[in-house]
Amino acid sequence: MRHRVLILSLAAVAAGLFLPAGAVAQSESYTAPRTAWGAPDLQGVWDFRSLTPMERPTDLAETETFTEEAAAEFSEATIRRRSRDNDTSGRVVPYNDFWFDEGISVTPARTSLVVAPPDGRIPPLTPPTERLIAEVRRARPRV
Repeated sequence: MRHRVLILSLAAVAAGLFLPAGAVAQSESYTAPRTAWGAPDLQGVWDFRSLTPMERPTDLAETETFTEEAAAEFSEATIRRRSRDNDTSGRVVPYNDFWFDEGISVTPARTSLVVAPPDGRIPPLTPPTERLIAEVRRARPRV
């Protein structure tokens, strides 16, 4: 029993001595990785589970972030609504709908994923863009 205590004590002391070395070894001049064309490298697996809507709901037009209470209330209401919407009896739904994990909370506590413009809404398309889309739709073959 004494040997176990001694070995565990030595292991704890060794861990305490060597763990800070990693923090010291970190470079002060870290630069984020970039792609071959110079843009920030955002490759990888991203966890996007959040109940935060893409656009800010109109009733929250001037509210950029939720309070803790409002975030909890919004999360509960959204989960209730989505659970009700999951009643598939008599409806046609995507066969792989079960893959979507939309999370259980609003994280971070933002009222929308859109941060600019300040109202949190995606701005309408400009007239030149609308004309371009119309041209593409006219040129696209119909199936």
